[in-house]
Amino acid sequence: MSSTVSPPPEPGSKTRRDQRRLVRRDEIVRAATPLFRSKGFAGVRMTEIAGAVGITAPALYRHFDGKQALLMACIGSGLDVVEAAIAQGGGELGATLDLLAASAVDRSDLWILVQRDGRNLDPDARADYRSRLAAVVGDLSAVIGARRADLSADDGEWLARAVLATLAAPAQYQLPLSGRPLQRALLAVSEQICTLTGFDDAPVVDLTEVARNTPFQIDAPRRESLLQHAAALIAERGYQQVTIDDIGAAADIAGPSLYHHFASKGEILSAILRRAADWIEVDRLRAMREATEPAEILQLLVQSYTALALTHSELFRIFTQERVHLPEDERRSLARVHRESIDHWVALLETVRPDLNDAVARVYVSSALCIINDMSRPEAVRTHPQAATRIAALASHALRTAPGDR
Repeated sequence: MSSTVSPPPEPGSKTRRDQRRLVRRDEIVRAATPLFRSKGFAGVRMTEIAGAVGITAPALYRHFDGKQALLMACIGSGLDVVEAAIAQGGGELGATLDLLAASAVDRSDLWILVQRDGRNLDPDARADYRSRLAAVVGDLSAVIGARRADLSADDGEWLARAVLATLAAPAQYQLPLSGRPLQRALLAVSEQICTLTGFDDAPVVDLTEVARNTPFQIDAPRRESLLQHAAALIAERGYQQVTIDDIGAAADIAGPSLYHHFASKGEILSAILRRAADWIEVDRLRAMREATEPAEILQLLVQSYTALALTHSELFRIFTQERVHLPEDERRSLARVHRESIDHWVALLETVRPDLNDAVARVYVSSALCIINDMSRPEAVRTHPQAATRIAALASHALRTAPGDR
């Protein structure tokens, strides 16, 4: 039977007018969330959201006093569902994971908004949703710990973070499954993650060689300097919040001189994203040269992708979050390159795991990539002395391709 999650009802009695107002607010949030996801916070207008709901802009402002308040409501509504999933699971791990998988299918946009658009909120609002996310991690860790008494509290938290990271897969990647089949696949991945026995025997991932290389040439022509400084700014603030003048000032290049190298800010973003795609492709080819068995190649891909994500986090953050701002033809071209890379992972996994069909294998691969992408961002995780080894172990275990899983 399909598991569904509903946020807890509002306390206290409501008048009919109050109920209508709550229903309308929910309609607005439901309409705004996919718009924020597809266009980014800065790319969405309040009039556009009002039109999607079938009301006027002044009517919209009677419910939300601005776009920030509406974005926070979208994030908060999604977190309500996640929190309700854990509460309704009643401390039973299987039920909790199934309800979380259901929430990922129903409210997948939440994780895009948290990862990409949350930085557009004011500091108090950011602190609020981050506090709620931390509580979600803690609550899920407790559920895992109740089943897995052999785990330390720290290890349980790593497993909880990995499970939550997989919930972004339906939003981050184009998946061939939907509804209950997608929920079952996500549940299988999260259940597998929760069987990891620890990190003591995980293959060590060495960042030394990757850290020595840089995607941008040091002491190279100004074009490279511009790309390097632009990547740092865009990763920190988001593409829409960075101006050409900001990039020029950071690179110590006057505005007019910058246009000798790039015709527009969009061209800079395109160059950065192409550079990221090239690095991922070079890394994929290297793994194919260094190993011959599909399982070994896949293991190398997981480890090297993790190393890249941790040592060049700015580039990866842009690659996973800012493609929405490219012109449609460039976005399609980059998506095709990215899809070909994922297709290779899927083909390898199907060889290693003949029990998986293509659609399910794609969910597994997307979930593993989400673990790496998401867990390489938080400072507390990224700076852990065993971060690369632990993240790679979690991603490999999600695929069930780690040593000892076969």
